[in-house]
Amino acid sequence: TLVTGLMPSGHGAVANGFRWIGYHQFSVRNQSGAKTVTSGAGAEVAVEEVPEELQKDFFIFIDATLEPIELLSKIVKEARDYFKNYSEDQRNNVKELIHNLRLIENEADKYEDDLKRKIFNLDIDPVTIFHMVGLAEKIGRIADHAENAGDMMRAMISK
Repeated sequence: TLVTGLMPSGHGAVANGFRWIGYHQFSVRNQSGAKTVTSGAGAEVAVEEVPEELQKDFFIFIDATLEPIELLSKIVKEARDYFKNYSEDQRNNVKELIHNLRLIENEADKYEDDLKRKIFNLDIDPVTIFHMVGLAEKIGRIADHAENAGDMMRAMISK
């Protein structure tokens, strides 16, 4: 994969960790690229069908969810630099970025909780509630995957 190509040779465990991170990056792309949301029963709802009173909240939530993804890209770049020279300063920089990722992801979780609370308080039909909660959870998993990748990166740089 692209990410494992960045690793110096002889770092099998580290390369496996990057493969794992690559899986989560792929999962993020799959989650964010969907134009419809499929329920467990196979029913699909188009993203455009978000009730008007929820659209602004979904956009804010999506913005909050994208922040961890953007930070994850920076973490991968900084980790690549760390694995080239094993500088303690670089390692501490990566650890700080991962800590910030966790904080930002927790904020995204709060947005998700607030959005789901608002969905349940709207006077809309139960099927729409079901689909909107499912959509919120799928979007929330984007940030969760970023946090999981950050956790793996933290394990990879630990001593």
